[in-house]
Amino acid sequence: MESTSKTTHLVEDISKVCSKEEGNMKIIVKGIENIESVVSNNAASSEESAAVSEELLAMVESLESQVQEYHLRNY
Repeated sequence: MESTSKTTHLVEDISKVCSKEEGNMKIIVKGIENIESVVSNNAASSEESAAVSEELLAMVESLESQVQEYHLRNY
């Protein structure tokens, strides 16, 4: 009888620990999901920044070309 009681308590303790671990795992999964979201947003922002940089470079090159057409006179 005592052996059965000890086993029952051990199983109950294991069950409690498993429940706590399940909660901890949910927190970890949520944290990983948040990190994934941030990384995804950063990647999108980086792509947008790269596209804007390319557009600005094209504008600068065009402006340089236009400015070279003008010659200033020395006064």
